[in-house]
Amino acid sequence: MNETTCTRPIGYWLRRADQLMTARAHEAPAANDVSRTDWQVLNLLHDAGSRATQERLLDTLRSFVDSAHLDEIVSRLMHRGWLAFVETSPAEPAHLQFTPEGRRRYRAIAARQRQVRRQTLEGVSEEEHATFVRVLQRIVANLETTPPAPRRRQGMRDRLRATIFG
Repeated sequence: MNETTCTRPIGYWLRRADQLMTARAHEAPAANDVSRTDWQVLNLLHDAGSRATQERLLDTLRSFVDSAHLDEIVSRLMHRGWLAFVETSPAEPAHLQFTPEGRRRYRAIAARQRQVRRQTLEGVSEEEHATFVRVLQRIVANLETTPPAPRRRQGMRDRLRATIFG
């Protein structure tokens, strides 16, 4: 890294890192013909020990999907033969679990995601990673608790400048 590169603002590096990480995170699921949200569902199901209700998945994914979208994802993955609903008792809601094919596909995608994570963090110590995450958390907390500044009213000159220079 040269001196010019280091003078770029944090926003540049956050945006560039996000662009690259997002692109790489999409590669393994896309290679297996699933969306990133499909992958999140599969990963959550794996983390739940391959047994989770659809309601539990929705609670976790609520900021990414609504109930109808989750229904579509689950239906698509069931249609592919990757997931199945299993009832353990009439008193409990049915839960989702991997089929053997679903487990095999999950493992293939997960292996590729681990490669991407290793590449992403190559040369970054655990301590540096933990520090970076704490700094980002602090930045987010600072900005979430600070009300936005009042918006300055645009004058004629500002509107003209925006029109001409974009």
